[in-house]
Amino acid sequence: MERTPPLMSEDNISARVAKLEARIQELEDLRAIQDLVYRYGYSFDDGRMDDFIDCFTEDCVGEYLPFAEGFNGRDEITRFAEGARGKFPRLTETFHFTVSPVIVLDGDVASSRWHWMNPSSAEEASGEFVSAWQFGIYEMEFRREESGWKISRNKVTYLHVFDLTKGYAGQPMFILGSGDAAAADHATA
Repeated sequence: MERTPPLMSEDNISARVAKLEARIQELEDLRAIQDLVYRYGYSFDDGRMDDFIDCFTEDCVGEYLPFAEGFNGRDEITRFAEGARGKFPRLTETFHFTVSPVIVLDGDVASSRWHWMNPSSAEEASGEFVSAWQFGIYEMEFRREESGWKISRNKVTYLHVFDLTKGYAGQPMFILGSGDAAAADHATA
């Protein structure tokens, strides 16, 4: 009859400790990625563009179309970050809310999907201010570097944009991909 090793045997304890260490590392990685995404939003909202840029890898890719040009690499993200607050329509206030993350870890890389909301104000070249609510999805990829987790790719999908200066009720909801159709339907109603 084979004997079952006791629960407190040296082999059993080592295996249990290894499992716990792996689980703790996974939880720490998930938390670090969440904190990174929150820093991404806060630094952009606060106008701390150096901190915003630091959220990304050197070879980062950003896709923000159709509302903003994307970027490919650190030089282009610097241009993107400076342009977001410098040209018309110039963003004057933004408040990123990122919620409902689904994060998948795979060693030193990870992928995720988040819902985001962003109430914002922008100044037009005419001096007029526009306030809007934007809603969408982030599809982000991350890579662990010596300094910690960084965003290596950020695909931003805008789902809904509302011009709040015209009031919420009765205006068309611009659903990207069908925004022109939604506006045309509203105009003929």
